[in-house]
Amino acid sequence: MRRLLLSVLLVLPVAAQAQRARPFAEKGDVALVVGISPIDFPAITSALDGIGVRYRATDRSVVGVSVGFNASSIDTGDSGGSRGVGSGRISVWNENHLGRARGIVSPFVGAGLTAGYSREVLTIDVLPCYDLDCPGVPVSAESRLTRASVGVGAILGAEVRVARGVTLGAAYTLGVSVDRVSFRNDEPFGGRDEGTSTSVSGGTGLTNLQLSVYF
Repeated sequence: MRRLLLSVLLVLPVAAQAQRARPFAEKGDVALVVGISPIDFPAITSALDGIGVRYRATDRSVVGVSVGFNASSIDTGDSGGSRGVGSGRISVWNENHLGRARGIVSPFVGAGLTAGYSREVLTIDVLPCYDLDCPGVPVSAESRLTRASVGVGAILGAEVRVARGVTLGAAYTLGVSVDRVSFRNDEPFGGRDEGTSTSVSGGTGLTNLQLSVYF
């Protein structure tokens, strides 16, 4: 009995050390990635968002791609109008992990590229007169706002193992984006107002948490 207990006490630390020494992933491994946004804070821009995959090109190099989209439509109230919003984004990135990538934390540096598009359409029904008892037929007025953007940035982050084959990661980003915004307002009784503007901006931010499941 003593020999058995002594053997267990000797084997457990060795097994634990072997688990800690296992690499996060190896060349050829693939992981499903899901973006998690615990805090909705507009000042923090997300670089690696949505759902995608990560591929280990080498033991220390990762190539990833993810897509995200959103769509909604709501009534604006008694005016009889509506507001529809749709957006989509695709991101590609590279991670170069530092050190031996063993244990529970694997830091990395890399770069990413993001392209996005969004469109907002607002419609309202306008009467041909201001009288509440106006017998006229309402005429619809529509406003459209579209935004296309491309951004590139440097990434500094870490991947943390929470279970075998499951990790959480996040990164600090420094990037530049180019945005092109177009609007068009169709007036209800004729006429149109439209225009386009382009802007370049830079800044820093944090990505959402990235849950990776290796398979």
